[in-house]
Amino acid sequence: DAEETARYETVISIMLGESRARVKKGCSDYTILPTTACNARCFYCFENGIKTVTMTPEVVEATVEFIDKTRQDGKINLCWFGGEPLVAMDVIRNLSLSFIEICKSEKKRYSADITTNGTLLNIDTFRELQKLRVITFQITVDGTKEIHDMQRPLVNNDSSSYDLIVKNLLKLKTEVKSYGFRVYLRINLTKKTFLKIEDFISEMDKMFGNDSRFQMSFDLAQDWGGVRIESFKDSILTNDDEIENLYEQIKNVVKSTTLSTTDGYEEMSIAAGCYVSQNNYFTIDSSGRITKCAQETRYNISSIGDLSNSIVIDDFEIAKWDSLNRIEIPDKCKKCFLLPRGCFRRSNCTLQLYVDKYLNNQAIAEPSCPGLKTNINDYLVRWSYEGKAKQLQ
Repeated sequence: DAEETARYETVISIMLGESRARVKKGCSDYTILPTTACNARCFYCFENGIKTVTMTPEVVEATVEFIDKTRQDGKINLCWFGGEPLVAMDVIRNLSLSFIEICKSEKKRYSADITTNGTLLNIDTFRELQKLRVITFQITVDGTKEIHDMQRPLVNNDSSSYDLIVKNLLKLKTEVKSYGFRVYLRINLTKKTFLKIEDFISEMDKMFGNDSRFQMSFDLAQDWGGVRIESFKDSILTNDDEIENLYEQIKNVVKSTTLSTTDGYEEMSIAAGCYVSQNNYFTIDSSGRITKCAQETRYNISSIGDLSNSIVIDDFEIAKWDSLNRIEIPDKCKKCFLLPRGCFRRSNCTLQLYVDKYLNNQAIAEPSCPGLKTNINDYLVRWSYEGKAKQLQ
């Protein structure tokens, strides 16, 4: 009723006020693209066709200066992205050593993650990255060998990217005894991967089951732009019934394995929203542009800063991104049982919201309902089970 709706809106207003009050000055997370070069040509990659640029020594120096000045509470937490970041291992090395020294001198924490295709992640490179404080590794394995190599071929296509990845990962598994790292094995689901999903999960179980350092993550491949996607659009899953069937099939197959997984295949995430929507988050690309999202290269979007000559920040552009965080409650949501927590943030892509509002002058679409709403019973059972299991440990 009206009184209950008003109460919900009041609670959310209070939560929003407290959230904004807690926002600290400075940046808590960074994504760095040391290069746009890549040794693979994945069909859905948004960077296909863009100019190859690797950070110059001047941009490296400016990046260190910018992060040193903007880090929140003295800590540095970042993600290496690309391109294929390991193509520019020298840039990663130089930046990491600088960040480690800065944090060490002030007894502050430094940590890093990396998103890599895994083909260059041999045992020596892995050990060096560990010394450079890289903790988690996201590596995409797009199904069985045949399907993966079709979706993620190497540039010269003279060898199997699947074989290289598996060889590197098995080497890590057998030779590295430490549990101080995590490898997230991501599969970008398409109609083709759907056809052999059981075979793929079985393969992964044989290789990485019973090892919690390796975790499976299931996500939908999408049209992220790029010059090659047009010839592969028919492979993208768009039918809701097909997608629901696929996730249900994955969930049932995984239950019979010893694989560790993230929650992606269950679509039960409460905290909807993209990291780009965080106020204290920046991306620094290989040319020294400061942006919010690495995928901005798909559009003609002004950067929020530039490090190529000197550190210049565009406060107006930052304000445009921040405005997308202002939560408006659509009428259809005001009586939803998930309020105020379940839909606390929009589930829409933040970059797409920006494009709709500022490039296309369109009204921002209402947020889509999270999977949690339709899977609430499964979620509560699972949450209760995990809570009891922790109590018994």
